Formats: sequence, C-alpha cells, structure tokens
Amino acid sequence: MSRLRKSFVRTAVLLIGGLLVQLAAAQADDDASRSIYFGTVLNTSPSLPGARVATAREAVILDLTLYDDGFAYARLILPGRRSVLAGSGSLRNNSDLRLVFRQEPPGDYAGWAAQFAHRPVEGSTPTPPAGVVASFAGYRDYSFGAEGTVITGALALAAEPGKVLNLELRRSAEYASWRLEQGRIRASFTSPYWLSADSPVGDYLEAAGRERIRDFVNEGRRFVADGVLGWGWEMHEYVTLEGASASYLSLLNHAYVYTGGAHPNTFFASYLLELRPSGLTALGIQDLFRTDSTWLKRLTPLILEDLARQEAAWVTQGDVTELSPIDLAAFTLSADGLTIYFAPYAMGPYVQGSFEVTLPYESLLGLAPAGGALEAFGMGSPPR
Repeated sequence: MSRLRKSFVRTAVLLIGGLLVQLAAAQADDDASRSIYFGTVLNTSPSLPGARVATAREAVILDLTLYDDGFAYARLILPGRRSVLAGSGSLRNNSDLRLVFRQEPPGDYAGWAAQFAHRPVEGSTPTPPAGVVASFAGYRDYSFGAEGTVITGALALAAEPGKVLNLELRRSAEYASWRLEQGRIRASFTSPYWLSADSPVGDYLEAAGRERIRDFVNEGRRFVADGVLGWGWEMHEYVTLEGASASYLSLLNHAYVYTGGAHPNTFFASYLLELRPSGLTALGIQDLFRTDSTWLKRLTPLILEDLARQEAAWVTQGDVTELSPIDLAAFTLSADGLTIYFAPYAMGPYVQGSFEVTLPYESLLGLAPAGGALEAFGMGSPPR
C-alpha cells in the first residue's frame, strides 16, 4: 500500500467511532512505560555496503514500550546498517524479552504505533504486516537496584541467516508526560527525559512543551468563560527520538490539535540538538549544508518528485512547484536518511493526511560541511 493510502486509511479510521476518546488513549496510555536504550553490538562484523564506518562496535538504539499485561513494542535503529525496524512481542517475569521486527512503515508517529499494536482501533482493518526481518531474544536485568537499566541479548537478522548479533543496551532516557484535564479542555506533552544528571536535553524539551500547554490551556479557559468553547479543546504533543549520532540528537514533535471544529489536525516540529561541553545548540535544516552550496535548489526536485509519486494533490495539480526552508522546517535524521514531514493541507487536502519524504544520505553528503550532522549520520557514527 502506498504511503498516501496508508495515511488516508489511518485518517479515516481515526475519524470514525469516537476520535477524541481513541486518540486520548493513544497519547496517554497509563499502563505503559517507554524508555530509550543506547547500546552496541558486542561481536565484530564487517562493514556493510553503504555504511562508511567500521562496525566493530556498531551502535544500536532501542525505543521500548512496555505494558502492564506483558505486551512489548519497540523501534530498533541500526545506524551502521541504514535500517529502522519496528515490532512487538512480550516481556515475561519482567526479564524475558522477546521481539519480532519488520521494516518500520511510514506514518507511524508518536505513541500511536505502540498503542494501536497493543489495542487496535475498533472497526479498523489493519494492513497486513510486512515480512519479519529480525528477531530479538534477551534478558532485562530487573534485580533490586537495576530495575530494567540493562538489556542483553541476541538479534537475528533474516538477511544474515545463521548469524546473531550480541547486544548490550543501557537505558539512557525515559519518556515523561505532563497532562491537564479540565472539562472539555485536555492537553498533554510527552518527551524523553535523559537520565544523566548533567544532560540539558530533558529540561530543554520540557520547558518548551509545558509553555505551549500552558498557553493553549489558558486560551481554552478564556473560551469557557465566554461560553464559546465549542465541542472540545485538545492538544497532545509527543516528542520521539528518531536518531542519534556523534554529538547530535534528532527528535520529532508530532502534535494533535482539536479546537472544536469539523475535525482535528496534525502538525510537525523537530529538534536537531548538538551537545557540546559548552552546552546545547538547536540547529535548523539550513545548518546541515555548506553555506556556499545550492542545497535548496538540489533538494527541491527530489522532494517534489517523491511527493508526486505519493500523489500529493497540490504537487500533481501544479499548485506547489517550489519549496522554501520554512516548508522543510520539520525534519529528522535517522539511520535511513534525512526525512521531511508535511502536515495535512501542506501538500494536499486534509483527507490525504500527512506526507513524509526520506532522502538517502548518498544524495546529500556532497552538500554537507565536514564534521557536521549530515556527515555524522551518513557515516553511522555512534552517539557519544
């Protein structure tokens, strides 16, 4: 199924049968905990075609959601292999972790993927999953004082039969949520909070998110006081880690907003954070490229060609023929490339949903400065 059709089906499903209730559950699932683990492949393996870094200590990032009933959902990022996987499985006795992975489909944002895998939307017809590409069997240390901080185990890849990758993963961040409910006003903000005492990332993300929640809630309260609130007033923001390399973290903010009209809407924002001993710096898409390069001119036809292939109406009808840096402001860097996110209405009518375009690093590195974020992610450099 094409990205566009997946987005259309997802939008249609959400709009049918009580959207607000379903989405509130997806964004605030009280029986789930979510953590990020950074780790390495312990056994050596040769560099793969397209990976420009030796993988003797190949980096691995695991974004793991665990439910009280033992259901587990995970995203697995393998920077050296240019691969982002997603899958589900189980956690037994708080220690025995089993996961089955497939290629991550586009359009699975925020906490939706885990929630829908755990508890599908009533009346929906799930898309048949793609074939299994990897499986993981591991041990989660849940002894007193450890409480899940370390996971060890073996990852088997379908593309490499007869071989397993021995992984050691350590918990680096936990997702934290701030929520408010007052009558028809509902707001929440979720983001990863780094557990290192000297990390500024968690406070940086939370400060911005809580300020937006406060402003949104205060506006809703004024409408309540004036008697013109409408059918509801909701905003749920969910920030996820999409990639990490060298001193860089790439995160996506997926926001759901409903202000009492005919339907809700989705918005994207992103954070590319550079962490140095001197502090934290937020970078924009223009910071990925050399100042003397014609990066926008080079990227525009690649992006528009991909959007046309996805049948984005404003592109196929000729309404959008150029792009500006503002159009490309929501972006992430992950194992598989530079991804640009377009909210509903940006490249087509609401019914078409959102769009995303991923450009492989091979098409970008000639435009990037040495030692920058694009080079780090393109080489699969492990986070530090």
